[in-house]
This record gives sequence, structure tokens and C-alpha cells, in this order.
Amino acid sequence: MHINSKYRGLIKPYNCLTNKLTTTACILPLASLDRNIRNIPVELKVLWDTGATLTFIKPQIRDKLKLCMIKTEASADIAGLGGIFKADFTIASIILTENLKIDYCPIYVLDYPINFDMVIGMNIINMGDFLINNTDNKTSFSFVTPPLPERFSLIEKAEIYNRQING
Repeated sequence: MHINSKYRGLIKPYNCLTNKLTTTACILPLASLDRNIRNIPVELKVLWDTGATLTFIKPQIRDKLKLCMIKTEASADIAGLGGIFKADFTIASIILTENLKIDYCPIYVLDYPINFDMVIGMNIINMGDFLINNTDNKTSFSFVTPPLPERFSLIEKAEIYNRQING
């Protein structure tokens, strides 16, 4: 997978607390049987899931885009709700924002029981820094890639605020 070398990111604010981190993104089919839709972005409803190891699309999306599947030893045994499933994958680019595109990303096909076209898992989230905020009872999350050059700690920030409060 290739990521643009400059820092790029996204932020998604919500007007309330939420337990689902969602965005839209476009998938750019690179390996479609239909030459007319190759390299044409298709918008999808996306769930960001830190509990998912891999990134998935539903079989309906695979079928709609006529994606060619790669069947190799790299097919994955996926453990989740309902048991263990074998999942083949395809290669596509994912456009998260106008300036943030992940090229040549393996995307697995799995029929999962939630109403999202794509689940972005840790294989993408690990490419950068990911932060969730719940300030003023409003959730927001941000993602930036590549990872920032220094680690930061929310604990250190909390200690600064505690020193200010306790004077």
C-alpha cells in the first residue's frame, strides 16, 4: 500500500456523543471485470472499527463493482460474530478525503451484519495516528497519515490541566 508522503488527514465531528465512528469514503476499483467502471470512484458508507484487524466490503459491493478477487494463501480466516469465515480479497484504492488516498489496499469481502458498505480496520488505522475526543459531550475523531514524528500522551495533557486547576 502506498500513502502520499505529506501529512494528510481527516476529522469527523458529531453534534452528540456517538458509539459509531462513521464517514463516507470512495473506493476506486482497480481490478473490475467491467472496464467502464475501472478507476471511477464509488462512494460508500464506512464504519471505522478498531476491533477489526482488516478492511472489509460486503459481497453486494463486490458484485456491483464486478471486482476481481485474489484467491491465494493470503485469503484470510476471519473470526467474528457467527464463527470463522474464509475471506478472499481484492486490491483497490480508498479515497478518504480529497487529499487522502490509500493506494493498492487489500480489501476483504465478508458478509457482516451491520448496515455499512465498508469497515475500515486496523490495517489502515495503523498507517497513521487516530484520536477520539468527547469534549463537551460531542464526539469527534481524527486520523492523520503518515504517523506524526513524535508520540503524544493524553495523560501528559491531563497532568498539565490538573496542575492549572490545583494551582
